[in-house]
Amino acid sequence: MLGKQGFNEWAAEYDETVRESERQGTYPFAGYGDVLTEIFEGVDHKQQATVLDIGFGTGALASALYEKGHRIYGIDFSSEMIERAEKKMPEAQLVEWDMANGLPPAFDGLYFDCIVSTYALHHLEDAEKWSFLKQLLKRLAPGGSLWIGDIAFRTADDRLACQNEYENVWDGDEAYLVFDELKAALSNIAICEFNAHSHCGAVIQVRPECPFCHPVYDADQRIVFETEACWFLQHEKAQNVLEGSGVIVPKQHRMSPFELTQTEWQETQELLVMAKPLLDQLAPGGYTLGWNVGEASNQSIGHSHLHVIPRFDDEPYAGKGLRHWLKKPENRRPGQSGDAR
Repeated sequence: MLGKQGFNEWAAEYDETVRESERQGTYPFAGYGDVLTEIFEGVDHKQQATVLDIGFGTGALASALYEKGHRIYGIDFSSEMIERAEKKMPEAQLVEWDMANGLPPAFDGLYFDCIVSTYALHHLEDAEKWSFLKQLLKRLAPGGSLWIGDIAFRTADDRLACQNEYENVWDGDEAYLVFDELKAALSNIAICEFNAHSHCGAVIQVRPECPFCHPVYDADQRIVFETEACWFLQHEKAQNVLEGSGVIVPKQHRMSPFELTQTEWQETQELLVMAKPLLDQLAPGGYTLGWNVGEASNQSIGHSHLHVIPRFDDEPYAGKGLRHWLKKPENRRPGQSGDAR
């Protein structure tokens, strides 16, 4: 794997190296042009999009989008690559930064219509990739997409077949994407699509799916209070019956409260304390608080969420709490005996 110095030295020959591999249809850059074209067309479908390019290299894709009027932000850890890209995109916001460290502070608070990464993510190990991709998904604006173009394979067997074919030139230090593994890593939080353009080149589009990972995507969802690790959310459609109700959720995707970190537990309590004075203004007669965990408990969204529900003396189910229906005799399991208390 090339380090920072290696990429600086390679910068002058990078584009020609890519073209030669693509022309011959060989690993690693077979299908390179088609990969970039698909991503370009996908991004250019939006008008004047705000685009973040991860590992933009000499700016082949980013500069084409720049010329179409899109606003370009980017990171790359090679100063030589950045120097070449800046000549093509003088007004782009380009930062020298290693993606292994996440996103740079310079981009804090920014959200992007599209995030693209071409032939860069294979420099991260799989665990690092999955963590970084989850971070990137949270930086998409409503309706945004993450586009990955890279040396990538649908299955591990496909990757092994390519490795065997090119064993003399295969770079064992690089961690090439396997779509099946990526899809599993992002299950429940994103929709992933795979489109191969050669035996070793593909485009993967990733779109957020979990409503609690991305509350800004839902126009009816309101972030009422926020800490570093958690949100207190209220959904407009829930207020017709459950007035004042909301949920406290961790910003990171956790399937259940059993997975919450100590910080997330602490900040869940902080948000409860913050929310109560607001909800007390509705003059409730009490509160129902609780989590549903798993299908048997009717957890409809696979992201831990603490229900915070003000209860009122004049509501039809006043006096009935979480256990009211669960403890009824008709809820007794087959073969279970004894009193339901």
